[in-house]
Amino acid sequence: VVPSSQEYQIKCWTRNPGTTFFLSMEVPANIQFENGATTTKVDGYIDVHTDFAPELITRVRYLVDATEGQTLTFALTSPNIDSLSIGLVGEEDGQAYDRYQVKNTGGTFEVPVTQGYYLDVYSTGSKSTDFTLEVTLK
Repeated sequence: VVPSSQEYQIKCWTRNPGTTFFLSMEVPANIQFENGATTTKVDGYIDVHTDFAPELITRVRYLVDATEGQTLTFALTSPNIDSLSIGLVGEEDGQAYDRYQVKNTGGTFEVPVTQGYYLDVYSTGSKSTDFTLEVTLK
C-alpha cells in the first residue's frame, strides 16, 4: 500500500550481471456501480506471459467495497472459461472466502465483515483471453 498518490520509482539491481528476472506490478481496479444500481459488468482481458515466466500464475484483480450483511454475487464468463477461475479474498483480513484453486467461476456470498473484497480472475490454463465479470451487491 502506497501512502499517497504520487510518482514512485522502482529500482532493481543485482551483483550478478547474468541474472534474469520478471517484475510484475498490480493495482486493483475498483468496481463501480452506477447511481442506484446493484449490478455492474466489467469486461476484462488476462494476458499470460509464458515467454517471460512460464511458472508464473497470472491474475487480474478487482476490488469491491462491501458492508457486513450485504450479499455479494459474482459470475465470470469467457469464451475460454475452462482456462479461468475466480477467487474472493478480504482486503484487510487476507481471508480467502472463495479459492480459485477449486476451479470456480462465481458464487453468492454473505459479507461477514465491512471491508474491501478482491475478486481475482486467474488464468489456470496458460491462455490469454477476454472475460466478463458480473458483480451484484445488495
